[in-house]
Amino acid sequence: MVSNNSSDIDKSVQGHYNQEHNIRTDYIKLLPKDTEHKQTLIWLHGLGDSAHGFQDVFVDPRFNVVPSSCKVVLPTAPIRAVTCNGGMRMTSWYDITSLDRPASMPKDEMRALMS
Repeated sequence: MVSNNSSDIDKSVQGHYNQEHNIRTDYIKLLPKDTEHKQTLIWLHGLGDSAHGFQDVFVDPRFNVVPSSCKVVLPTAPIRAVTCNGGMRMTSWYDITSLDRPASMPKDEMRALMS
């Protein structure tokens, strides 16, 4: 958030428990105190990380990554077994069964996607 001081930001850490799937999901919500809310950014972290891993990016004024009128929501993925990591339980938005590229995708197309 564009801000001269992290005290210009309301921070709340909240959670949700899904009884059906026995999963708890936490999230951090950052909202500017003195500016009208005009945009919302929902930032999804990578495999094994959490909302807390990116919190400073949006709070520290040195990074200046979103306008001061932007609410930032940083959810944390649920902990689940990840097949490609030998079934290790970690934060993940979905199960990743393989890191292999699909057989039907040409290598040059895969390179273009990764660049």
